[in-house]
Amino acid sequence: MEQELVHLVLVRKVHVENRVEREVCCETDVDTRALIRSVLSAADRTLVECRTRDWWSGDADKLAAARDALRQEFQEH
Repeated sequence: MEQELVHLVLVRKVHVENRVEREVCCETDVDTRALIRSVLSAADRTLVECRTRDWWSGDADKLAAARDALRQEFQEH
């Protein structure tokens, strides 16, 4: 299977007086499948903590729905 890469750019927002400036901190190419697995894992851990600490909210519902949609899309490819 051929490795697919996604190009990531980390940008820092810096507030200067009444404006926001953006500066690039770093750039790298990342294996797309590894990135998706990492995002899914982080979402799972976050949702477990929300349940454990009784912090469930509409935001957690949105995260759960987005995680499920991403997982479904990931499994289809």
